[in-house]
Amino acid sequence: MTYLSGPDKYQFDSNGIPDHNAWGMAGNSATIVEQSNSFRVPRVPVLLDIDSMTPAGQGAIAFAKNGVSIFGPYNSGCCDATFEEIRSMDYCLGHPANGNYHYHYFSKNTEGGAGCLNSCAAGVVSDLVGVAKDGFPIYGPMQWWSPSEEKIYLDAAACADCELRQIREYQTDVCGGIEVADGSAEDGTTYRYIVTGTFPFNLQCYRGDISLSRTPAGAGWREFTVNNSCGIN
Repeated sequence: MTYLSGPDKYQFDSNGIPDHNAWGMAGNSATIVEQSNSFRVPRVPVLLDIDSMTPAGQGAIAFAKNGVSIFGPYNSGCCDATFEEIRSMDYCLGHPANGNYHYHYFSKNTEGGAGCLNSCAAGVVSDLVGVAKDGFPIYGPMQWWSPSEEKIYLDAAACADCELRQIREYQTDVCGGIEVADGSAEDGTTYRYIVTGTFPFNLQCYRGDISLSRTPAGAGWREFTVNNSCGIN
């Protein structure tokens, strides 16, 4: 995974190959093949009102910090991918589809696995998981949560009633994110997506302005748009 930083954009490029042991158990498509992943997101993502969100599409909705694609909660039939496909996932909870290795779920060590992307240790704030295609970060479930404000904090000392707890899907908005009370709009830290342990597991719509993101188009770049979506549940 490589990152390029410009005055108003971040570009990341990867071959999609995980940095941990991985395998496929999904029949004829169970091979892991190098990809050519490139994407540009705004250096400072812009949070939109929930009524202006964009449903996420099928396929890659984000990229993990190790360069692996993160897919949404649905499979190609718009069913719960983790429930339907868990038997084909490896010890890091990833698997390939037509050669493209990806995660639908929080990639942590399961029984027999080691070296996976994330940790789920109790008493520790979860680290960065990856970046969504609107530019907002994705974090694991352990966060400083304020019950009175129903927001999370970066600095627990700035919060009167924060508790370090595992965020559940009912505490996020419909897109799968939470506003950050002590974040700043100047650096895009006012919002983050949270990977949870229950459906829909990760984001299912974008709260950020996706018109600021770019996807490859021939020798250049074009505005990112969503063309195929399972909608929102």
